[in-house]
Amino acid sequence: MGTDVALALAGYFAAMIGTFLVVMPLEPATMLAVKVASPWLVAAVATVAAAVTATFDWHFVRRVYRLGALERMRKRPIVQRAERAAKVAPFWTIFTFAAIPLPFVVIRILMPLSGYPLGRYVGAVCLGRYPRILAIAYLGAWIEIPTPVLFGVLGAAVVLALGVALARRFGWLPRGPEDEEPAAPTGGSAP
Repeated sequence: MGTDVALALAGYFAAMIGTFLVVMPLEPATMLAVKVASPWLVAAVATVAAAVTATFDWHFVRRVYRLGALERMRKRPIVQRAERAAKVAPFWTIFTFAAIPLPFVVIRILMPLSGYPLGRYVGAVCLGRYPRILAIAYLGAWIEIPTPVLFGVLGAAVVLALGVALARRFGWLPRGPEDEEPAAPTGGSAP
């Protein structure tokens, strides 16, 4: 493996750590990486990055996550379905959320707080991420998207993710349906 490939894969590894830590699409960086390395190697690098971030998630969430935010998040239907599935088949729930485009942030918070073992959590994340990233990598190798377009999409995703995070942080955007004010009653008289 040449120095250019190693540097590109190191950059891809850093990007994958970033996309797992900040919710962003995996596709642009993966399709860029597959321009210099084989799809299976790109998927392997992304899987190692997923293992690192899953380990970080597990420790971070268990120590720091605010329970009030968790309770608000639990009101969402996707979270309720994920919790039910995780109680029945936790490993397969993690695998499914990691393998297909579902909001993985739900699992990243629920599973560490549930007390699910770290090794099984990381294993399920890796087993789910590898085929997903491999499919994206093969698609990127098959469909030739110009490099400037991929960099543009990746840059726009970073700017959008940071913009939304800042807007929510400063209260310019609601964090979710639970943060909105309840609607006032309309018309009619009280009984």
